[in-house]
Amino acid sequence: MRAFVGTLTRAVRRFLSDEEAQDLVEYAYLCVFVALASLVIWQNVVTALGTHYTTVNTGVQQLWEPPDP
Repeated sequence: MRAFVGTLTRAVRRFLSDEEAQDLVEYAYLCVFVALASLVIWQNVVTALGTHYTTVNTGVQQLWEPPDP
């Protein structure tokens, strides 16, 4: 059991000191940032489109007049 713990400890230390995957982490952060920014922008676009649609729909409904019988 001690040999396993020692091997695991060495593996963790080697993993933490290794900098080869630094670029992958930076790209992951960049992807997360782009995804969050896109989500915020998309929510604003959807809200703006919904408001515009409601305004246009209200205007069109007010223009309609029922025909005389």
